[in-house]
Amino acid sequence: MARSDYFRAMFQAGDGLGFREGQEGGADVHLLEAPLDVVRILFGFLYHGRVDEAPLEGNEGMANSAELLCLSDELGVPRLFEFAQLWVANQQDLEECADTLALASRHRAEMLERATLALMAANSDAPEVEQQ
Repeated sequence: MARSDYFRAMFQAGDGLGFREGQEGGADVHLLEAPLDVVRILFGFLYHGRVDEAPLEGNEGMANSAELLCLSDELGVPRLFEFAQLWVANQQDLEECADTLALASRHRAEMLERATLALMAANSDAPEVEQQ
């Protein structure tokens, strides 16, 4: 679990700095709100260092990408958080820029914010951008 700052701190025992779970020998992680496909991506990355991109494509792709960004930020998985920012940035449409900027702001996703602002600037005369 070294890919996650959250889990590293949780299971770090002996120095009094880790979470209770590290000192008691176990942990419960509740991911009930996250879509199953996103949880699978998270654990696939934590265990294998790879991202299954299939759930990030298609009809649910953008929603899953945003969920992955939120979850990887919440659990302190910086490489997955960076991946999610780039994925969202590359998949977004002009109509989604305002929502994407709000998402980036909530999670301090600077790469995503810069990419979204660049997309809006490059298309500043588009009606979709003017409406936002």
